[in-house]
Amino acid sequence: NNFLDREHLSMARRATPRSEVRRPLVLGVLARLIWEKGIVELVQELAAVSGSWSDIHIAGEEEDPRYANAVRERIRSLKLSDRVHLLPHHRELGPFFDRVDALVVPSVGNEAQPTVVLEALAYRCPVVVRRTVWSEDFASLPVVSYSDARDLGSALEAVGPVPDVASELAQQFSAPQVVRVLVRAGNGS
Repeated sequence: NNFLDREHLSMARRATPRSEVRRPLVLGVLARLIWEKGIVELVQELAAVSGSWSDIHIAGEEEDPRYANAVRERIRSLKLSDRVHLLPHHRELGPFFDRVDALVVPSVGNEAQPTVVLEALAYRCPVVVRRTVWSEDFASLPVVSYSDARDLGSALEAVGPVPDVASELAQQFSAPQVVRVLVRAGNGS
């Protein structure tokens, strides 16, 4: 498990609850622009379900210039330049999560449990993840999974307001909890 530090966990308690989710959704992605993050694939999938969303804000460092260019080319070729917005890396997460209705984690590579999922939940922002990122740890949380364009539209429709999950995040994803899991694993129990 990844974990959230006390500061992020306290943000969960301060985040303004959303009473409803706007439709069509404003989506967000926080990821480095590298191949395993699946942004090119996500743009293609979003083109297939264009009625389910209005805009997407993709924020992250352009670590691989060839990939960043591939993302731009896919956006251009699908004529989505007015709806897909590439932004620089965001250090302040609150304003980013306030702007979007749901976070999408479209990773196609071998990812462990992305911390951004927990950060979004701390800010009471619902999360949609590609099935390869899904973890049983998310089973009781407002995290919806999808596998491809065919079910991305359904996953986006399933997005709803995030209840107060601060206690669950603290119990399941705090540093002391991760240490307890590691100690148990080291003892073979």
